[in-house]
Amino acid sequence: MIRGYHILLFVLLFAACQNVDRPEKPDNLIGEDELKDILYDVSLINAARDFSRGQLKNAGLEPNKFIYEKYDIDSLQFAKTVAYYSVDFNRYLKIWEDVSKRLENKRDEVDSLIQRTDSIRAAQGKNEKQKPRTGLMDPDELERNGDN
Repeated sequence: MIRGYHILLFVLLFAACQNVDRPEKPDNLIGEDELKDILYDVSLINAARDFSRGQLKNAGLEPNKFIYEKYDIDSLQFAKTVAYYSVDFNRYLKIWEDVSKRLENKRDEVDSLIQRTDSIRAAQGKNEKQKPRTGLMDPDELERNGDN
């Protein structure tokens, strides 16, 4: 009897999975390269939003609106495009891998700039601490030398 239930459950699950509706190709489908650019910008904005939500708000920047205006798209076009590409898992995975590589390259570039800036600041700090002697004595130093 239990075996019969398992078979019935399997048949029902199998039948339920047969009619997966795939979205039709939208008339205004965003191309893969442009979608990669959009997803890259969305990722950067989401990172900025998580890091400094107050600064974005103070600047009057609305992240979603910024993306839609920059790429001349609307939310429905973007949603339909993502739904269309995400049905083909391997294709969508490749899009995200390319976006991820681009983000990693940007991170490495920024890390390099930060490291270089820190090195320059450290060198400037050392130079300020080691003032060159001009041959003239500091008045405090004269006083100390005069006491001897």
